[in-house]
Amino acid sequence: MDTDRYLDLKRRVLGLLDAGKFHEAYSCCLALSQESEHDAEVWLLLATVNGHLGRFQATIDCSRRAIQIQPDYIDAHLTMGNALWALASRADALASYRTAAQLSPSRADPHLAMGMAYYELAQYHESLDCLRTAAEVAPDSAVVSDSLGMTLLQLGRTDEAIAQFRCAIQLQPNAAPVHFRLANALCRMKRIKEALSGYRTAIRLDPRYAEARLAFAYALGLAGDLDAAATEYRAALRIQPRNARAYNNLGSVLALLGNGNEASTCFVEAIRLMPSHAGAHNNLGNAHLNAGRLEEAGKCFLAALKLDPKYADACNNLANSLLLQGLSDRAIRSYRRALRLNPDFHKAHSNLLMAINYVSTDRTEIYKEHLQWSRSHGSRHIHRTFFSTDCDPDRPLRVGYVSSDFRAHSVAAFFEPLLAEHDPTQIIAICYSGVTTPDAVTERLRELAVDWIPTYGIDDEQLKRRIRADGIDILVDLQGHTAGNRLRLFSHRCAPIQMTYLGYPNTTGLRTIDYRLTDAEADPPGASEAWNTESLLRLPGCFLCYRPPPVAVPVGPLPADRRNCITFASFNALPKLSPEVIAAWANLLHSVPDSRLLLKNQSLRDPATRDRCAGSFADHDIDPHRLELLGWLPDQEAHLALYRRVDIALDTFPYNGTTTTCEALWMGAPVVTISGTTHASRVGSTLIRCVGLHEFVAPNVDAYVRCAVELARDRERLRRLRTGLRPRILASPLCDAPGFTRGIEHAYRTAWITWCQTMQTDDPNAQP
Repeated sequence: MDTDRYLDLKRRVLGLLDAGKFHEAYSCCLALSQESEHDAEVWLLLATVNGHLGRFQATIDCSRRAIQIQPDYIDAHLTMGNALWALASRADALASYRTAAQLSPSRADPHLAMGMAYYELAQYHESLDCLRTAAEVAPDSAVVSDSLGMTLLQLGRTDEAIAQFRCAIQLQPNAAPVHFRLANALCRMKRIKEALSGYRTAIRLDPRYAEARLAFAYALGLAGDLDAAATEYRAALRIQPRNARAYNNLGSVLALLGNGNEASTCFVEAIRLMPSHAGAHNNLGNAHLNAGRLEEAGKCFLAALKLDPKYADACNNLANSLLLQGLSDRAIRSYRRALRLNPDFHKAHSNLLMAINYVSTDRTEIYKEHLQWSRSHGSRHIHRTFFSTDCDPDRPLRVGYVSSDFRAHSVAAFFEPLLAEHDPTQIIAICYSGVTTPDAVTERLRELAVDWIPTYGIDDEQLKRRIRADGIDILVDLQGHTAGNRLRLFSHRCAPIQMTYLGYPNTTGLRTIDYRLTDAEADPPGASEAWNTESLLRLPGCFLCYRPPPVAVPVGPLPADRRNCITFASFNALPKLSPEVIAAWANLLHSVPDSRLLLKNQSLRDPATRDRCAGSFADHDIDPHRLELLGWLPDQEAHLALYRRVDIALDTFPYNGTTTTCEALWMGAPVVTISGTTHASRVGSTLIRCVGLHEFVAPNVDAYVRCAVELARDRERLRRLRTGLRPRILASPLCDAPGFTRGIEHAYRTAWITWCQTMQTDDPNAQP
């Protein structure tokens, strides 16, 4: 053998390997093997080059030749193991790693290779044993610490995993993947601020680390920083422009930011790149839903369910689209299917309860359904937590209001007067706001509150700790089972006293909520208590206080005088238009010849839904030309101006209107309602009686129709009402914000005194 040539070729092979020139290295290796065919190191070099070229069987053959020459050649056993693994010969690969480990117990790399092989096989306990051995041999190995962290994370031992990742970073501070994995572990522990720092470091070390940017964007979304999340998703897409998951996630963030059109474009692109992406179909459906394209939304949800029949979210969203189309029975079936697919799906269960309110007056059924929600999703610990708070019955009370509707929403029209009129010497009002996209109403409410805590992105446990740290005495839920609620937060005792008010027309079903604020008309004494888990605190007069719209829209003359026909109207949500309502309205139209019916709600933006709605009246022989079906208007002034075309407003049943009733009265249109048996079917009664119009509250459907017919025939009365309703409302308790607020504050004080007395008993966990 020519030694000089041999050494020169060997140096060239190593240099070419380092330079990544594997084909040239292969040619040199062949020449080198001809110089020394009995040199195990040469065969290992040839095996290594073949491995880089993806020729794994050749790698195995060359490694085996090296082992034949030198049976204890550990690197050859490891290289053969790697090639066997690449060819999916898992058992043989593990055998090669095990042989290498037995030949040299003091070397870490065989134990590391074996540990990572077990990791890939999801045999995490075996992986942990091997990696711990590697760590004993090489305690200063960053790779071993990193691998240990990965395995511990899979075993659910997240704290230990974090410690290992931190150790790896100390040993190798510039390893971007380790910072990324540490951040993932911190995110799993909901230590979002620390996770964000880890992702930032990984991206700083490797600006083109797309996976880190995607995870960073997701964590920013969890933290509520949606604008920054969108920026990071876009940055990831510049690196990976064909990443369907990134498009889908960006679309989700844009939807939360209110950029519906751009969100839809992202979901469409995600589906183009990955037609089987069920989540993108579901999200596109939600985008259509938010834009009022209800039929298109339903098609998307069905497509998602075809791809994934167990997709509970898509099933829930399909139910949402059906409900908005007025197909309540089908929606209820779909909500129940979503719960069968995912029994822990509390949002779908709340949606089911909301849908049942639209169609049922069976209080036993409704009550049982609410109790089931509590059993399925509420805390099992319903006893009163001990609060080390000042039990002075006369001190100022810290009252926390919880809602995601502190925005341009119907709740704000009734909550703002209360917040504005609170006596600061009696009530310290703190708002916990889950609003994702603040607006002018949000800012107005923020100015009125003593403190304002954004809660979007904060989980229940964190928020519970915050509320307790804030020393809240009375925590008030303003949503019930409506979208975006935090009822599971209330299922854990966050404050000495918990109440529900305003946003939902029924019990929550939670025994950890002590009181529901109502009045004697909406919940008659003796006839309502059995259907509520909460004690009923009845306010004097009406349980609502209405803030008239800030825009100045004149009432205008009676429309019938100009059009020479009566126009009935309802601006209530389509799910409230039950078959019984449509039948009653059709009867009314037949009873008042030449009259017209104007319906307006967001669902009627959808052409198919409009056609279906018109068809339901056609089934009662109502000519479509007598109907005017209008969709949602974004401008409040234009919305209110529509009432200048309305002579008589019609309430829905068994779920009455609230904001729509107040707006109609404000705009001079009298409202006819039915007083039912449930809170939802008596809200119209309490509002209309509050302004002194008792004669427009009917006891049943026949009386309801008669009342509307008689009113339609009395033009002079309609004219008097037209000009007198607005002054009447302003002078009524319905708009007496100071008086109403004193009533609420008295209710709070009464509950507080009761609690203080309870705390003086021997049992600090006793219920009031």
